[in-house]
Amino acid sequence: MLAALSLLVGALTGGAFLPLTISTFAYAWAEKRHRKAWAGLAQPPVRVAGGPYRGGDLVAARLRLAPAAVRLAAVSAFYWAWCCAMAWIVVAFCASGMPPADLLVLTGLAVAFLVGRAGLKLLRRDANAALFAQRAALLALVHALLLATSAAAFFAADWAGLALLFTVLAAAQAALLATIARRHAPLFALRRDDGPTPASLPGWLARLLARRPQRRANFFTSASQTSPGA
Repeated sequence: MLAALSLLVGALTGGAFLPLTISTFAYAWAEKRHRKAWAGLAQPPVRVAGGPYRGGDLVAARLRLAPAAVRLAAVSAFYWAWCCAMAWIVVAFCASGMPPADLLVLTGLAVAFLVGRAGLKLLRRDANAALFAQRAALLALVHALLLATSAAAFFAADWAGLALLFTVLAAAQAALLATIARRHAPLFALRRDDGPTPASLPGWLARLLARRPQRRANFFTSASQTSPGA
């Protein structure tokens, strides 16, 4: 058991560069191939604080590529999928013949495939990408909890510790994937020609121009209230 555990830890530690390399190249290829799905997409309006006299919605510049949060969720899904696939293959060799381990390996490979597909759907901006990513994250979390429970019930304490670590990492990745997919869900339902047609200012410039008249109005209002005889 100790030799198998050492083999598993060594394979995951020494071979970490392999899933990182594969997932990096896979992400770069998919992001570049499907970048046109995000190009020209209108972003949601930005609400500008009104103050006493001024307020409204400003439209930021159209997207050139997927938002940074969506790209982060996709690359994390790619890396986690490849890392889990390699880990479950190693577990299959180390714990072969044990029925709970065989079942966890098969379901783990299936969940890894779904998580990686969720990352690809986010980059492609599929209409059901947000819902698919949230479901994949939920399945990954449920599988990780089943792994921790099974390891505590059927395996040795060393395996239970690795299972707990895997559960924590899987929960963090699932939370990241589900949160970003839910927050950017409206972008996956838009068509490329949705939104205002006129050319719009960059977000930072629109906010700057909107705040200058507001600050001037607030200054005169404050001055009139504090001046003698007011």
